[in-house]
Amino acid sequence: MSSNLQAVDRTRLTTWLRLVSYFILVILAFELIVAYRFALRPGQPAANIDAITRYFEYGRSVEGKLVRMVAPTDEATQPIARAGWVSPLPPPEPPLESGEVRVAIYGMSFAKHIAQELSAIDPTFVCEMFGGPGAPANLTFAAFQADRRRTHARVVVWAVLASSVRRMGSLSIQTAGFEQPVPMTFPRFDVVEGRLTRIDPVISSLAELRAALAAGSFDDPVWIQWRQQLEEHDDMYDALLFRHNVFDGLATVRLMRRAWWGRHISRFTTTVYDPVDGFGGLPARTLPVLAEHFLEQAQQDGRIPVVMLIHDQGFGTHLFRLMRPILDRKRIPYLSTHETVPPDNPHLFLSDGHIAQESNHEVAVAFRSLLLQELRRGHHR
Repeated sequence: MSSNLQAVDRTRLTTWLRLVSYFILVILAFELIVAYRFALRPGQPAANIDAITRYFEYGRSVEGKLVRMVAPTDEATQPIARAGWVSPLPPPEPPLESGEVRVAIYGMSFAKHIAQELSAIDPTFVCEMFGGPGAPANLTFAAFQADRRRTHARVVVWAVLASSVRRMGSLSIQTAGFEQPVPMTFPRFDVVEGRLTRIDPVISSLAELRAALAAGSFDDPVWIQWRQQLEEHDDMYDALLFRHNVFDGLATVRLMRRAWWGRHISRFTTTVYDPVDGFGGLPARTLPVLAEHFLEQAQQDGRIPVVMLIHDQGFGTHLFRLMRPILDRKRIPYLSTHETVPPDNPHLFLSDGHIAQESNHEVAVAFRSLLLQELRRGHHR
């Protein structure tokens, strides 16, 4: 009887070992196919990466992505890595023609598209754009502050994008955009005991980032300091997603890491946004204070301040609801896109999430009316 049981146990063990062996062989075959057919080539331009290769790269660690994006020269560095840096400032502004009005806009691609439509409608408005892809309000506010001494704009526009509000507890979209991280860094603002505080990033320019990543081993003292700062002060930092390790080369691990990012961002979003109650936490206590500081500093410079609230899909009109009390109380001129482009109407948006051109045109018409109204008032309280 015991010999029969032993034989059954051996058969079960053999079956399990065979299944495990088959599983390992399938994984190995999968890894070899991906490595051979869909691996990124050294120096391969981002524009030449096909969709399947990009899919398998989404789950690579942030550090693993950054070293592929940032090259020794600007020409070899991916364009996305050069975008959005507050430092260094752009060159001096060219002189205006008679009757032209310079408008400095601190925002992101949504604001850029509106600015382009405005200039097309009325070329007397010369728009200058500062900011970066998916820029949160702390970056756009920091860009405004950094540009105060350089710009001679008559109108300054602080743009706030609804979907980027949750990133305000971050120091970079290195952490806040895992699948497609943008290297640019920016300060983190908060309100502590009624006072606006600011934490500046250890790395504040592409040149500094390039130097910290030059060795490619992630043991540069500045890079280590940057990681420590992210761990301490960046609400969206996750070491599992950020740090490079030997498993970066395995497609199966990258797929699992990407799945972890989906869970991570969903969990984090619930800490700062509720579909019913709207924004809370750091964004809710900080955005109104930033608006006040924007107004005060623009007035000190003798410029017309305008707050641009951009509502993309997924966050309703909660950004407007959060900001309206301070805008009305302080009488800050503002434009809110939800009035012409309701965010719950998918037909007004493109597949990539941006506002469609026809809708941008309507927003630009309203923007022009607001600018003309404020210029007539000579609005600089």
